Amino acid sequence: MEPTAQNISRCYAHPAVAAVGACERCSRPLCNTCAFSYSARAEGSRDDSLVKRVLRFCPDCMLAGAGQAKRGSLAYAVGSVGCLLASVVLFVGGFAMQRLGTIDLTHDKVAGGLFGGLLYASSLGGISLALIGRERSRHTGSPLALIGIVGNGLALALMVIMSFFGR
Repeated sequence: MEPTAQNISRCYAHPAVAAVGACERCSRPLCNTCAFSYSARAEGSRDDSLVKRVLRFCPDCMLAGAGQAKRGSLAYAVGSVGCLLASVVLFVGGFAMQRLGTIDLTHDKVAGGLFGGLLYASSLGGISLALIGRERSRHTGSPLALIGIVGNGLALALMVIMSFFGR
């Protein structure tokens, strides 16, 4: 088929320039100037000869995609650190109330179960959020999710040890 003005796709940002491909996310036609191109290799391959295809993205999708990934992973990591802080506050508060005689968590099954359940839930929730945040922020280099994993893991380990060996 002979190229005509009707069947040649034009760049969305430069109508006078023919498109070389479409954005992978929004499908807008792109010229070489607008396209951010990446070569997608076969899974686990380091050989450049095994290029599957070239991925192209428009500038708007590149900016939107990068920002969403960072914000999403940061929210999970901050949530995990928030759960860690909640665990610490509950632990210290329960310990202080026990020492002051306000409540006897050892003999009061309802209060002890409530405090224990909240402590376990906040630690396990913090570990879950941190693992999700860590997965979503693989290449950002942020240590916040790792801090959430380690901190909540230590809090959980302390609670398990105290459950088995007394208070």
